[in-house]
Amino acid sequence: MINFLLSTISVINWLLYIYTILIVLNAITSWLPFLYNSVVGRYLNKLVEPYVGLFRIGFLKTIAIKAGVDVSPVLAIFVIYVIQNLLTQLAFKLI
Repeated sequence: MINFLLSTISVINWLLYIYTILIVLNAITSWLPFLYNSVVGRYLNKLVEPYVGLFRIGFLKTIAIKAGVDVSPVLAIFVIYVIQNLLTQLAFKLI
């Protein structure tokens, strides 16, 4: 049972790592319009935007519009990092 839980935590951590890479790739493609408007860019945006959009509210949205700096991907990655650390701590407690 513990091995199953550890394997599940490992898979979740791996998937979160892959999603973090997708967030970074989406941020990079947003700087390059020809990539952002491509089929891959639009698909990537559909995968990432629902989660990253959660962090683009209120004051952060105002900064993104006025200053042209969107920090929502950084906050989204930070939350993923915290979740990964909590899962890792849980895995170590199970051992």
